[in-house]
Amino acid sequence: MMLTWMWILGCASEPQPPCVGGVSPDAQGLAVLEQGVALTLNQAPYNLPQEMAMPDGDDRFWYVALHKGKIVRFENLPSAQRFDEVIDLSDRVYGGHDQLGLMSLVFHPDFISNGQMFVFYNPRPSLTGTSNTTARVSRFTSYDGGYSFDVASEEILLDIPRSELGMIHNGGHMAFGPDGFLWISLGDNGGVADPAGFAQDPKELWGSMLRIDVDGGVPYAIPPDNPYANGGDGDPAVWAYGFRNPWQWDIDPISGEVWLGDVGMHHIEEVNYVEKGQNYGWATLEGDRCVATDCDPSGTVGPAYLYTHNGSNASVIGGRVYRGSALPQLYGFYLFTDYFGAWLKGIRRNPAQPGGFEILDVSENLGVRISSFAEGPDGEIWGIQRGSGAFYVLRPPKAAGRAPRVPSPLLSETGCVNPDAPWQPAKRMTPYALNVELWSDGSDKERYFHLPEDAQVAIDAEGDLQFPPGAVLMKTFRLDERLVETRLLVHHTDGRWGGYSYQWDEDGQDATLLASSADVTIGALDWHYPSRNECMHCHTDQTGVTIGPELLQLNRDVLTEDSGASVSQLDALADAGLFADEIPPFFADNALAPLSDTGRTLEERATSYLHANCASCHRADAQSPELRYLEGVAGYCDQDVLSSVVGGAATLLSPGSPEASALYQRMGLRGENQMPPLASVRVHTEGAEVVAAWIAAMTDCP
Repeated sequence: MMLTWMWILGCASEPQPPCVGGVSPDAQGLAVLEQGVALTLNQAPYNLPQEMAMPDGDDRFWYVALHKGKIVRFENLPSAQRFDEVIDLSDRVYGGHDQLGLMSLVFHPDFISNGQMFVFYNPRPSLTGTSNTTARVSRFTSYDGGYSFDVASEEILLDIPRSELGMIHNGGHMAFGPDGFLWISLGDNGGVADPAGFAQDPKELWGSMLRIDVDGGVPYAIPPDNPYANGGDGDPAVWAYGFRNPWQWDIDPISGEVWLGDVGMHHIEEVNYVEKGQNYGWATLEGDRCVATDCDPSGTVGPAYLYTHNGSNASVIGGRVYRGSALPQLYGFYLFTDYFGAWLKGIRRNPAQPGGFEILDVSENLGVRISSFAEGPDGEIWGIQRGSGAFYVLRPPKAAGRAPRVPSPLLSETGCVNPDAPWQPAKRMTPYALNVELWSDGSDKERYFHLPEDAQVAIDAEGDLQFPPGAVLMKTFRLDERLVETRLLVHHTDGRWGGYSYQWDEDGQDATLLASSADVTIGALDWHYPSRNECMHCHTDQTGVTIGPELLQLNRDVLTEDSGASVSQLDALADAGLFADEIPPFFADNALAPLSDTGRTLEERATSYLHANCASCHRADAQSPELRYLEGVAGYCDQDVLSSVVGGAATLLSPGSPEASALYQRMGLRGENQMPPLASVRVHTEGAEVVAAWIAAMTDCP
């Protein structure tokens, strides 16, 4: 069925308030993130920044480790727009998974005199003579003051083989403590919830915090006060153990306290106060919850802080202890975030507080997803947004005069709909239709967008649309003709995006803005209303935030309302001046294939469906194997399943066998291991059948 479509962009606006707009309500709190440098690193091979660091005593440059193996540097100036490559390890680094690659860099405390930099990376298996990847810590030397590092100077300090368990939970952060020793975190190597796993054995390095002396021996020495330095039931390099995937952490330069964010499994994220020789519970415990078959938590130390997955939270990102001056109320707090929740909290020891720890709510929503933190020479905290390649710095909130614009509590008052008939869009809203919809439990959807006056939409090289600040996208859901929900995706004028969900009244006369997520039974179906943070789980910076409106989706015919004639939607949008760029010929000639279009091949229909339903997360610039339509599925074909979540599925995609393909099997799940993980409570039978038929027809990997 073709949408009845009427072009209305540019029509005179009716006298009512603008459709949302204004400064984001998230630009508030005790601190906000602002872009700290003009430069972004988002063009391959100079993309996917992993960590940033700066040598002690030299604040001229930031050095950045890029996931695929390059290290670059740029000037520590807000106006910096260029960068220089200082070393290229891409021929040595295996970056085929989001948790493997060039993970961390740190400079020797005496870098100015010795030129030493330490790098944590995963070498290609061909370099180590193993069939699996390895965790490696190496030293490289610069002989020109940091302008370049000699590839041939590599000294390997640690090579830690991985087991057959898989490629996840690498850890990889490094830092020098005030004690002068190098501290290194390692994940559990993908171990399952099993008390016999690596993380519960201090003789193993996986799942541990290591502490070594890089100056006292070759390749290193053991600090004499390490808990197993003089024997005992543990490796001499181990300082503490029982961690699942400690991605980032910090050693307070003043107190020497060690704070660590440890990524949980299905339910709990935690922050640990790390002390010598202690066991922090994994894989016996996830947070304070028993997960092992034979659970004995004796001898373990509980988290200093924990929080549960609630639809908004899913992955803790440990940060830094704040010792700057711009935000005095944060002084001494260890700051941490959740990658999906995007809030910012602080924790510090305080005997007067319950449990001995004080929690500070810094920001309800930073408006930016941070994947790693760094500390500048002035003690101010920086963050990396990996997908966009942007670098942010934590600042005080803006001065008065930039009042936030929160959408009105009633949909009828937003300016996005007809105030007298809120089920109708305002005249300023432009409808659009997609070739392949995201499955939303069989609901019917209507889509619209609004642009500020004289604004246009940019087209990037991949055919994605970049909507300008002030733009609003609106989507309304119906179940059996009943109005259920309307969502607004707003690009606020300060550059932040916000997602807002409105629940329709039973009589269908208006809808109310929800402050948080909600679950309601409508007929025989459980309907989930997402929280603002949940909206941003899928609307990520890697996708340009908007997901549906891209050229491959919009390239289709629609029916005009006035004449009933069929017209090209792309041509009509272009003729009306929507696009700031010419439509590339490739995208004018190509489109995603609807499931029902039997004139397109089975492969085209299946991969189009995966693109629409999975590729917002499964894409290389989000550090996952590709499921975008134009990229193919080679990263899945005959690849081992990394963790045991689907019984009987040995590979991600097994040609000829849907039953052995986790990609297909997880489409049939609902609950803990379902795919997609959000926005649906029942299986899309038609989509699963097409994907199954496509896999069954495959004879080999593409």
